[in-house]
Amino acid sequence: MRYGRNIFRRGRTGRALQALVSANSNGELIKYGEFDYVIGIDPGKSNGFAVWDTRKAAITHMDTLNFFDLLDELKTWQGKSVFIRVEDPRVNKPVFDKAAADTKRKMLRVAQNVGMNKKDAENIIEYCKKIELKHEAVQPKEKKWTQEALTRRTGITKKVSQHVRDAIKLIWRIN
Repeated sequence: MRYGRNIFRRGRTGRALQALVSANSNGELIKYGEFDYVIGIDPGKSNGFAVWDTRKAAITHMDTLNFFDLLDELKTWQGKSVFIRVEDPRVNKPVFDKAAADTKRKMLRVAQNVGMNKKDAENIIEYCKKIELKHEAVQPKEKKWTQEALTRRTGITKKVSQHVRDAIKLIWRIN
């Protein structure tokens, strides 16, 4: 799936507040508000998983799941009014700062982890296709949210992993 162009609603200050719709690879508009739920997934060794209930305009579930538990969870959403957003790092050209890495070994470990995340994202997207869940691949663009930033932006005070924060970032105020 190619990356769509997001259309943003702008606030008084002119800054983009939230994505309301996105265009898929065929140019068709995806209207998130037409779905009861929007799920954000941050792939990796530990997958971030978060659910946005468009009717309540709130996050109703957030968790860190291993790969196979994630697939089981996605299977439970089959047949429901749900849209999946998967962070897909495959389009980002990896840059490994040699000066920042303490050792060559550390740099190689980072490169290996990036490669594993790319494969996990690809597998999750393929699984969504297989079980016929509507989905899109989302290019990671924003910097990571800290726990303080998550609390400030969402009001969520529960301490969560970086993976869950990344999943929440994909779906926060999407409708």
